[in-house]
Amino acid sequence: MEHTDYHIFKLVVEAGSFASAAEIIGKTPSGLSRRLTRLEDRIGQSLITRTTRRLTLTDKGEAFLLHCNKLIKDMAQAEAEIASPDIELSGVLKIKTIAAYATRGLLPILHGFQEAYPRIIPWLVSEGAGDRTEADIIISSVDVSTGPDCLILEQNPWVVCAAPAYLEKHCAPQTPSDLELHDCLVLDIAGKAQRRWRFHMQGKVTDVQVDPALIGFGDTIHSAALNGQGIARLASFLVRQDIEQGDLVPVLTQFETKGSRAICAMPGKNVAHLAKVRAFIEFASRFSHD
Repeated sequence: MEHTDYHIFKLVVEAGSFASAAEIIGKTPSGLSRRLTRLEDRIGQSLITRTTRRLTLTDKGEAFLLHCNKLIKDMAQAEAEIASPDIELSGVLKIKTIAAYATRGLLPILHGFQEAYPRIIPWLVSEGAGDRTEADIIISSVDVSTGPDCLILEQNPWVVCAAPAYLEKHCAPQTPSDLELHDCLVLDIAGKAQRRWRFHMQGKVTDVQVDPALIGFGDTIHSAALNGQGIARLASFLVRQDIEQGDLVPVLTQFETKGSRAICAMPGKNVAHLAKVRAFIEFASRFSHD
């Protein structure tokens, strides 16, 4: 078995000397000493004070040993889970996402997931939409996190829409420039009013600046649109059901920009939960593409 520098450090501490540690794994004391020196050089800290009689952990070494113990334990657990696929998965799976998507998009996935894996407990952690760009909404946490190769659970374009009651009182806009004549309901993202709405016009992408009648967070703007207070630009997952039921009507659909706004997920860095994360990702992928 290949021993990492972390294994070597932990073994030397537990054995009490390089000679004893070397005897356990069949290496030379000088070889282990060089491995430990290489580790200390890499992190820029002295971990063990060496004397002719004994080895003593430094303060930094004591703190580092705790991290090594956890890392090695987590890696062992991850290897055991992957090597034994028949073991029933259990425990908590943390999933961080914006609250609006958790309610409207994630719960249907989790309902089926919990039927398939009844001993896994999803733990939804709310994350504000303010630290997400318009490009993506990414499900993230210690267990499920962001990355360039993330799985797309669903496409999530902007939808410009209004309630039928509003459109009965006001002529529906025929071009994006007509929005100047309308009450526009504008999202606040990270403290910035999203007044620029993007459209595809005359063969190119154009940003139109709207004059807001109301600025607020997602659920507020959504409710205001349903109440007939104006035209809103909202994420498709937020208004999909309302449009199907006729409570909201899309407008300016011929000018929509087919940009990349997706809801994504991928395994994070918590290797101890890798099997549970992999199970969730695979299930979510099948659910989203059925």
